[in-house]
This record gives sequence, C-alpha cells and structure tokens, in this order.
Amino acid sequence: MSNIYRTFCYSESQSYEDTIENLRDGFEKLGIVTLKTGKSDESKIIKILSQFSNIKSYEKVTLLSSFIIPNNVYNTHLVLLTFNSFQEHVGSKSTRVIKNVDCELVGITSLKFDIGHTYIRPESFRDKLMELINSVDIDFKEDKEFSRKYYMVSDDEEKVRKNIDLNFLKAVKQHRDMHIEIIDRYIILRTLKPVKSENMKTVVDMLKDINTINSSV
Repeated sequence: MSNIYRTFCYSESQSYEDTIENLRDGFEKLGIVTLKTGKSDESKIIKILSQFSNIKSYEKVTLLSSFIIPNNVYNTHLVLLTFNSFQEHVGSKSTRVIKNVDCELVGITSLKFDIGHTYIRPESFRDKLMELINSVDIDFKEDKEFSRKYYMVSDDEEKVRKNIDLNFLKAVKQHRDMHIEIIDRYIILRTLKPVKSENMKTVVDMLKDINTINSSV
C-alpha cells in the first residue's frame, strides 16, 4: 500500500496565544463538553499517534494539550498538536527552505469494525489521473457518490469490503474536508487547517457521527 499523505504546509499559521484563544472560543461557541486528559492517558495517546503515517511524515509533532469527550462508546479525544514541517523553494541560484510550525486540533477515537490500515481523503484531480495509471482506490457500488468524491486505500481491501459499516461512508460525506487514517480500529481525524471554530466543528461532528455508528447494534 502506498502512503497517500504528504506533509501539508498550510499558510494560516497563528501564534500559540491565538490558537489557545480560538480553542477556548470554539469550545464555548460549539457547546463542546470536555474533560482535561490526565498524564497517563496522554502517554497512551502519544503511543497511538506514533503509529500513524500522516503523523510520522512530519519533521516533528508535539502534543500541547488533550481533552476527552465523555459519554462515548469508546474513548474519544480532541488533541491539540503542533506540526513542524518545511518547504523547499528552488530558485535559479539557490534553494530556500521555509520552516513551518502549525497547530491543529485532531480527533481520535475507535471504530467498532476492523478495516485494517486504511486512508480516506477528498479525491483530487491528481488522484483521478493516477487512477488511470495505477488503480488502487477502493470504490463502492453501494455508494457511488462516496467513490466519486473520496480517495480510499487500504492494506486489506477484502477486510474493508467485508467489515465496513456503510453508514460510516455516509458520515464521511457530510464532512468534505476530512482526512482520515485508521489502524487496528483506531481512527484519527484531521482537517489540515488551523484551530478555528469551523474546523473544530468538522472534527467534533464527525466524532459524534462515529459514536452514533458505534452505538448502533
């Protein structure tokens, strides 16, 4: 399986102080009830995150703070992370390296079904071109809209088709900017955008949808 993620460098970098203020405002505006995660749980979160390719692709990732959303079927966390990355700009005489440090609120929970190591993200024009050369995208005849809009690859396509809850695909479609990676039923949700209430809402709403699916028989 190919890693479909790259190191994303978004340009809306904000200071740590602005990020914390936006986080507090977002929690209040969206009515999000959270509890601060303890140190032992944060250590578990770091261990879980360290498995994911779209975390490991960065030069450095730091956990600033984490919160648990109570009353979910599985442990559900919102995690504030900083991502260190760099961009190279090649000129006629020299190469200029721009370093980026960005904060992002990431969602972490678990799924009730096992679909192996799987990536899901909005499908780009480049993806469509690559599919003509090497088709690895998993399409679903049961949900053609999802297959048109999202790029999904896995290390075990058979397991995906056998175990996936189609309601999960419907939930993903409701949150267009969501970038998802799943390993051994752990799932992380990213928007690849700075901490702002609209981006926080995307992550929180998807976590709610996952909890609803996990609660179903």
